[in-house]
Amino acid sequence: DPLASPVFADYRGLPPLLVQVGEHEIIRDDSVRVAERAREAGVEVTLEIWEGMFHVFQSHEPLLPEAQEAVAHIGALIRREAF
Repeated sequence: DPLASPVFADYRGLPPLLVQVGEHEIIRDDSVRVAERAREAGVEVTLEIWEGMFHVFQSHEPLLPEAQEAVAHIGALIRREAF
C-alpha cells in the first residue's frame, strides 16, 4: 500500500526526483528502493547517500555543512526544473 510506504507507489509520469538519505538513516534501504522503483518507471532519479548522516539531516542546515550542501542540491533541482 503506497499510503504505508512510498516504496509501493506508482512513479510513472513523475518529474525528475532527488532522493537524499543519510548513510545511517534507519530507512535508508527503503529510500534506495524508492529511487530504484522510480528509475524503473522511467523517472530521472538522482540518489544521494550522505556519508555519516542521519534521519532528516537536512533539517540541521544552520549547523551542518553537509545539510547546507544537501539543501543547495535541492534548490538547484528546483531552479533547473521549475524555471
